Amino acid sequence: MVKKILIILISIIALYGSAVAFSMIFAHQRKIKPFISRLPEFTVVAHRGAPMRHPENTLESFREALKINPAAMLELDVHQTSDGIIVVHHDGHIVNSAGEKVHIKNHTLKEIQAIDAGYYISFDNNVTYPFRGRGYAVPEFKDVLKNFNGTLISIDIKHHTIECAEIVMKLIRENSAEENVIIGSFGDEIMNHVRGNYPHIATSFSKSEVMKFFVLHKLFLTGFFKAKDDAMMIPEFSDTDNPEYLGPGYKQGFRIISRRFIKEAHALNIPVMAWTVNKKENMERLYSWGIRGVITDYPDILSSVEADNVKNK
Repeated sequence: MVKKILIILISIIALYGSAVAFSMIFAHQRKIKPFISRLPEFTVVAHRGAPMRHPENTLESFREALKINPAAMLELDVHQTSDGIIVVHHDGHIVNSAGEKVHIKNHTLKEIQAIDAGYYISFDNNVTYPFRGRGYAVPEFKDVLKNFNGTLISIDIKHHTIECAEIVMKLIRENSAEENVIIGSFGDEIMNHVRGNYPHIATSFSKSEVMKFFVLHKLFLTGFFKAKDDAMMIPEFSDTDNPEYLGPGYKQGFRIISRRFIKEAHALNIPVMAWTVNKKENMERLYSWGIRGVITDYPDILSSVEADNVKNK
């Protein structure tokens, strides 16, 4: 009986040792793409710009985020209009002043940009609407690339067609932004297409790839993980409606990001960034865990957290 236990223990140790050795070899051999090489030790990622100061995903919101922190990464979402133009907007529709949902894919760029993108934005529980009639519009993706040339940008392709992905990649190439962008999508077909046809472009982990890593992490076997993508942009908890820690007693699914999770991913040269984190105490905790970036609606607060930590080092 003792002999059997010893054999099992030795086998486990050998397996774990193999995983560690494999991870070291793979991390050394894995080609690091230019976008990843450009990442600083910690990255402030401005979620749709500075959405607590301007209507989200607008040129004004992105400018404000970079005014707050010139080194920030911009995070945005793209869709395709009926006339084949890529625009920046989170949802597949925009609500006009009459309260009607206008679906982007069914309307032209001119029709979409005629809608006031600031009409329903209120920061005081719908008491006032300070952005109405001030010229806010859904921007073209190409204008974002031109206006913020050289800025790191995380792009979520929300319109799940190969045609849309191809236009996005064409615009990136035409604006010499290949080293500045990372591509993500919840559409597996989109991710497979980008990985297969544009291997020099950085991609963020798909949901299925995150789960593969997570399972191996729980088994202490991440050394056997071979990454298809370049960075993880993931929630702290599996409940994506409540992605950041809310406190004891809240049901948020299961925890994904932990100190060990970050350490094991970074050992494979895979940066981990958490979304969407808006509580200062969570920003501070994740920073102390060594996370490579945080995606937030408050780039001003996150920038102050980073500055305080750098000052106290």
